[in-house]
Amino acid sequence: MDILFNYQKTLYVYKNKFYTKQTQQNMKHFFLNLLAIGVFFISCKSDDDKTEDPTDTNSMDYAAQIMSPNSDNKRMDDEIHIHAVLESTTLQTVHHVKVSIYNKTDTSTVVYTKPDEAHVHEKEGKFELHDDVTLSTENGFSSDSDWIIEAKVWGHDAGDSEVTITKEFHID
Repeated sequence: MDILFNYQKTLYVYKNKFYTKQTQQNMKHFFLNLLAIGVFFISCKSDDDKTEDPTDTNSMDYAAQIMSPNSDNKRMDDEIHIHAVLESTTLQTVHHVKVSIYNKTDTSTVVYTKPDEAHVHEKEGKFELHDDVTLSTENGFSSDSDWIIEAKVWGHDAGDSEVTITKEFHID
């Protein structure tokens, strides 16, 4: 006996259990809602799926650090090691970087600028510059003067999310 009639309600027998038509509709709605929720969660974009929008300047969140040289006094003909870390704290592409050394009193006297091409397009989100420079007159330095080392990082276009950090040092 597959179908039973009870008080004008239709009962269905399925695997030795009785179901009313209303119960079947409720189950159908439950599973449809469950399916819709599943599709919603699958289609949502997770934080791991970062796609970079070069016009979104807030997503870059750049940071710059000058690890060396320190601000201690230097002497002529000393060799200093330059170590600068320029990065995106959100691991977005580092588009442009520049590290320069210029005279504090005459900022037009720039004696060092690296890298040769500012557009580095470092997709890993971090660029490190390592270089050694001799503080000599041949390289444009002079004794008894103050110098500024500047590290700068910016986005795709000039000024986008630009971060600049400086450190001063004196040559005796």
